[in-house]
Amino acid sequence: MDARSRYHPVMPAERLLTAEEFALLGEGRRELVRGRVVEMTPPAFEHGSVLVNLAAHLKTWIDRHPGWAVAGGDPGFRVEHRPDTVRAPDIAVVRRERCAGHDLRRYLPFAPDLAVEVLSPGDTAPEARARAAMWLSHGAHLVWMVDPVARRVTVHALDAAPRELGETDTLDGGGLLPGFTLPVPGIFA
Repeated sequence: MDARSRYHPVMPAERLLTAEEFALLGEGRRELVRGRVVEMTPPAFEHGSVLVNLAAHLKTWIDRHPGWAVAGGDPGFRVEHRPDTVRAPDIAVVRRERCAGHDLRRYLPFAPDLAVEVLSPGDTAPEARARAAMWLSHGAHLVWMVDPVARRVTVHALDAAPRELGETDTLDGGGLLPGFTLPVPGIFA
Protein backbone atom coordinates (compact mmCIF):
# COMPACT_ATOMS: atom_id res chain seq x y z
CA MET A 1 0.00 0.00 0.00
CA ASP A 2 1.50 3.34 -0.93
CA ALA A 3 1.45 6.33 1.41
CA ARG A 4 -1.19 8.17 -0.58
CA SER A 5 -3.79 5.40 -0.34
CA ARG A 6 -3.16 5.08 3.39
CA TYR A 7 -4.17 8.71 3.95
CA HIS A 8 -6.73 9.01 1.18
CA PRO A 9 -8.58 5.72 1.08
CA VAL A 10 -10.62 5.03 -2.01
CA MET A 11 -14.21 4.36 -1.00
CA PRO A 12 -16.11 1.81 -3.03
CA ALA A 13 -18.90 3.28 -5.14
CA GLU A 14 -22.28 3.13 -3.46
CA ARG A 15 -24.47 0.42 -4.96
CA LEU A 16 -27.83 1.75 -6.07
CA LEU A 17 -30.94 -0.37 -5.54
CA THR A 18 -33.50 -1.19 -8.20
CA ALA A 19 -37.21 -0.92 -7.47
CA GLU A 20 -37.37 -4.72 -7.29
CA GLU A 21 -34.58 -4.88 -4.70
CA PHE A 22 -36.19 -2.04 -2.76
CA ALA A 23 -39.47 -3.98 -2.63
CA LEU A 24 -37.66 -6.88 -0.97
CA LEU A 25 -36.87 -4.65 2.03
CA GLY A 26 -40.49 -5.12 3.07
CA GLU A 27 -43.05 -2.56 4.06
CA GLY A 28 -41.94 0.48 5.96
CA ARG A 29 -41.82 4.24 5.91
CA ARG A 30 -39.24 4.75 3.20
CA GLU A 31 -38.89 5.75 -0.42
CA LEU A 32 -36.30 5.04 -3.09
CA VAL A 33 -34.82 8.17 -4.66
CA ARG A 34 -32.49 7.58 -7.59
CA GLY A 35 -31.50 4.22 -6.20
CA ARG A 36 -30.95 5.40 -2.61
CA VAL A 37 -33.20 4.50 0.31
CA VAL A 38 -34.66 7.48 2.16
CA GLU A 39 -36.07 6.65 5.59
CA MET A 40 -39.14 8.56 6.75
CA THR A 41 -40.38 9.11 10.28
CA PRO A 42 -43.78 7.58 11.11
CA PRO A 43 -46.44 10.30 11.18
CA ALA A 44 -48.33 11.43 14.27
CA PHE A 45 -51.97 10.57 14.98
CA GLU A 46 -53.30 13.84 13.50
CA HIS A 47 -51.64 13.04 10.17
CA GLY A 48 -53.36 9.65 10.05
CA SER A 49 -56.70 11.13 11.05
CA VAL A 50 -56.57 13.69 8.22
CA LEU A 51 -55.55 10.94 5.79
CA VAL A 52 -58.49 8.73 6.79
CA ASN A 53 -61.01 11.61 6.61
CA LEU A 54 -59.94 12.61 3.12
CA ALA A 55 -59.59 9.01 1.89
CA ALA A 56 -63.12 8.23 3.12
CA HIS A 57 -64.56 11.16 1.13
CA LEU A 58 -62.60 10.13 -1.95
CA LYS A 59 -63.79 6.53 -1.55
CA THR A 60 -67.41 7.72 -1.38
CA TRP A 61 -66.93 9.61 -4.65
CA ILE A 62 -65.21 6.60 -6.25
CA ASP A 63 -68.07 4.30 -5.22
CA ARG A 64 -70.24 6.44 -7.53
CA HIS A 65 -67.52 6.55 -10.24
CA PRO A 66 -66.30 2.95 -10.66
CA GLY A 67 -63.66 3.85 -13.25
CA TRP A 68 -61.39 5.03 -10.43
CA ALA A 69 -59.39 3.47 -7.59
CA VAL A 70 -58.03 4.98 -4.38
CA ALA A 71 -55.23 3.75 -2.15
CA GLY A 72 -53.89 5.16 1.10
CA GLY A 73 -51.04 4.39 3.43
CA ASP A 74 -48.14 5.37 1.18
CA PRO A 75 -48.66 3.26 -1.97
CA GLY A 76 -45.44 3.18 -4.01
CA PHE A 77 -45.15 4.44 -7.58
CA ARG A 78 -42.05 3.85 -9.69
CA VAL A 79 -41.61 7.22 -11.38
CA GLU A 80 -37.99 6.99 -12.61
CA HIS A 81 -35.85 4.21 -14.04
CA ARG A 82 -32.09 3.62 -14.00
CA PRO A 83 -31.56 4.70 -11.33
CA ASP A 84 -35.00 3.87 -9.97
CA THR A 85 -37.16 6.18 -7.91
CA VAL A 86 -40.17 4.90 -5.97
CA ARG A 87 -42.21 7.66 -4.31
CA ALA A 88 -45.24 7.23 -2.06
CA PRO A 89 -48.02 9.78 -1.60
CA ASP A 90 -50.25 9.52 1.45
CA ILE A 91 -53.26 8.93 -0.82
CA ALA A 92 -53.32 8.09 -4.53
CA VAL A 93 -56.23 8.14 -6.96
CA VAL A 94 -55.78 6.38 -10.29
CA ARG A 95 -58.02 5.67 -13.27
CA ARG A 96 -58.61 1.91 -13.28
CA GLU A 97 -57.86 1.66 -17.01
CA ARG A 98 -54.27 2.74 -16.27
CA CYS A 99 -53.92 -0.19 -13.85
CA ALA A 100 -54.97 -2.77 -16.46
CA GLY A 101 -52.19 -5.23 -17.15
CA HIS A 102 -50.16 -4.22 -14.10
CA ASP A 103 -49.60 -6.37 -11.03
CA LEU A 104 -51.15 -4.33 -8.20
CA ARG A 105 -48.89 -6.11 -5.71
CA ARG A 106 -45.96 -4.26 -7.29
CA TYR A 107 -45.21 -0.57 -7.68
CA LEU A 108 -47.22 0.95 -10.49
CA PRO A 109 -44.82 2.30 -13.15
CA PHE A 110 -46.37 5.76 -13.33
CA ALA A 111 -47.52 8.61 -11.10
CA PRO A 112 -51.09 8.62 -9.77
CA ASP A 113 -53.64 10.89 -11.44
CA LEU A 114 -54.15 12.59 -8.04
CA ALA A 115 -51.45 12.55 -5.38
CA VAL A 116 -52.40 13.70 -1.89
CA GLU A 117 -49.67 14.64 0.58
CA VAL A 118 -50.49 15.37 4.22
CA LEU A 119 -47.73 17.61 5.52
CA SER A 120 -45.93 16.87 8.76
CA PRO A 121 -45.11 19.73 11.14
CA GLY A 122 -41.45 19.70 10.07
CA ASP A 123 -42.16 19.95 6.33
CA THR A 124 -41.13 23.29 4.83
CA ALA A 125 -42.92 25.22 2.10
CA PRO A 126 -40.05 24.70 -0.38
CA GLU A 127 -40.10 20.94 0.32
CA ALA A 128 -43.87 20.83 -0.25
CA ARG A 129 -43.59 22.77 -3.52
CA ALA A 130 -40.76 20.49 -4.68
CA ARG A 131 -42.79 17.37 -3.89
CA ALA A 132 -45.83 18.73 -5.76
CA ALA A 133 -43.63 19.64 -8.74
CA MET A 134 -42.10 16.14 -8.68
CA TRP A 135 -45.55 14.49 -8.91
CA LEU A 136 -46.67 16.82 -11.70
CA SER A 137 -43.45 16.37 -13.68
CA HIS A 138 -43.94 12.59 -13.57
CA GLY A 139 -47.50 12.63 -14.86
CA ALA A 140 -49.88 13.47 -12.00
CA HIS A 141 -52.68 15.79 -13.09
CA LEU A 142 -53.48 17.10 -9.63
CA VAL A 143 -51.68 17.30 -6.28
CA TRP A 144 -53.28 18.28 -2.99
CA MET A 145 -50.86 19.38 -0.27
CA VAL A 146 -52.83 19.23 2.99
CA ASP A 147 -51.49 21.24 5.94
CA PRO A 148 -53.15 20.14 9.22
CA VAL A 149 -51.36 22.84 11.25
CA ALA A 150 -52.52 25.75 9.08
CA ARG A 151 -55.77 23.91 8.24
CA ARG A 152 -55.42 24.63 4.54
CA VAL A 153 -54.96 22.80 1.26
CA THR A 154 -52.75 23.91 -1.61
CA VAL A 155 -53.99 22.62 -4.95
CA HIS A 156 -51.36 22.11 -7.65
CA ALA A 157 -52.50 21.37 -11.19
CA LEU A 158 -50.77 21.14 -14.54
CA ASP A 159 -50.48 24.50 -16.28
CA ALA A 160 -52.04 26.44 -13.38
CA ALA A 161 -50.75 28.48 -10.48
CA PRO A 162 -51.14 26.79 -7.06
CA ARG A 163 -54.39 27.65 -5.25
CA GLU A 164 -54.53 28.06 -1.47
CA LEU A 165 -57.77 26.93 0.17
CA GLY A 166 -58.64 27.86 3.75
CA GLU A 167 -61.41 26.99 6.18
CA THR A 168 -64.05 28.96 4.28
CA ASP A 169 -63.28 27.25 0.97
CA THR A 170 -64.35 24.02 -0.68
CA LEU A 171 -61.90 21.53 -2.17
CA ASP A 172 -63.01 20.14 -5.52
CA GLY A 173 -61.74 17.60 -8.01
CA GLY A 174 -61.66 20.08 -10.88
CA GLY A 175 -61.80 18.49 -14.31
CA LEU A 176 -60.10 15.35 -13.02
CA LEU A 177 -62.72 14.26 -10.46
CA PRO A 178 -65.90 16.02 -11.61
CA GLY A 179 -68.47 16.43 -8.89
CA PHE A 180 -66.06 15.78 -6.00
CA THR A 181 -66.43 18.54 -3.41
CA LEU A 182 -65.49 18.74 0.25
CA PRO A 183 -65.55 21.81 2.48
CA VAL A 184 -61.98 22.20 3.77
CA PRO A 185 -63.05 21.91 7.47
CA GLY A 186 -64.37 18.40 6.64
CA ILE A 187 -60.81 17.27 6.02
CA PHE A 188 -59.78 18.13 9.58
CA ALA A 189 -62.93 16.96 11.41
